[in-house]
Amino acid sequence: MNAVRHRHQQIARFSLINTPVGRIGLAGTDQGIFNVNFTVTSQDRYVELLEADGFDVEPDDGSVLQAGEEILAYLAGTVKRFTVKLDLRGVPTFSSAVLRATRQIPFGATCSYGSIAAGIGAPRSSRAVGNALGRNPVPILIPCHRVVAAGGKLGGFTGGLAMKRALLSLEGHAIDGTVVRPTV
Repeated sequence: MNAVRHRHQQIARFSLINTPVGRIGLAGTDQGIFNVNFTVTSQDRYVELLEADGFDVEPDDGSVLQAGEEILAYLAGTVKRFTVKLDLRGVPTFSSAVLRATRQIPFGATCSYGSIAAGIGAPRSSRAVGNALGRNPVPILIPCHRVVAAGGKLGGFTGGLAMKRALLSLEGHAIDGTVVRPTV
């Protein structure tokens, strides 16, 4: 699971939403959303994963609802920018810098791992950028699917390449084999 580890026992509120790209688990604290999970198979399993990360777990009382609504609206093509608060307190410094830079990539745009690395002052760290994005605890909300390899090659994605293709297509990109081509 891509949950961010927190130092103190906290309450995590969670919700499971059915989307056009599959079931997605969402979890948050009072500070914001800390987990978007594409591999959740059941509510019981999601609760187990969250508890294993040291949380007291409660079903959502509405605090995670906004994130679910924004993700569904994004997948329907009506939201292009997320406004929900994120709780990334347990993310290491380098990864945090990568996630902040990635969050700035606008809808419909892509950026390379190397460009992210250069933008955070670590120009020889494109592989480390890819590793940090592979541990992105809140994919879609931080749009790591918009980061591609040199020459527009897809690279990887936490939710799998089929989901990365679907999200990039939703944003107006054509994918020729393993290469992303903007359609605009």
